[in-house]
Order: sequence, then structure tokens, then C-alpha cells
Amino acid sequence: MSWKDYYKGKLMTIEDAATDFQSIYEDFGEGFYQEVLKHYAGPVDNSFTRRIQTRLRACHLFNAAYAIEYGFADRLKQHLIDIESHFC
Repeated sequence: MSWKDYYKGKLMTIEDAATDFQSIYEDFGEGFYQEVLKHYAGPVDNSFTRRIQTRLRACHLFNAAYAIEYGFADRLKQHLIDIESHFC
């Protein structure tokens, strides 16, 4: 579940669990992520880890889209700088 749509008047949404595991993978590394995943009781398909890795590679794009959607102009400027440094 996610509270990200709170600003649009929605209380929560149901999303891909890989989104939540992205922070574990990014902050603590693949080894720790694999240990946590061993104890996760939810569904994990063959593309679960690949979705996390893809989201990490594209995080600046997701963050920029979020900043546009919710009108965070100051954050958007930084995300555009991050995109340029990462992809150019």
C-alpha cells in the first residue's frame, strides 16, 4: 500500500511490493535484500528483483515525474540536474 496519493484526496493505493523493497536494496545492498526476501511471505515472481533494479536505474525520472505531478518545482530542478548528470 502507498500513501502517495494523499495529496489528491485518496487515502492509499495498492502497488507493486518491489517498490517497497527498492529502498532495502538501495540502502543496504543486494546481500541484505536477499536475506530479507527469504522471510517475505508475499508473492515474488521471477521479475521481482529485475523490477527493483530497473526502478533504481530510473529513479531520477520517477522522482521528476512525481515533482511535476504534485507541483514541487524546487525538487524538480534538482531531479533534472540528476537526470542530466546520470544520462548525459
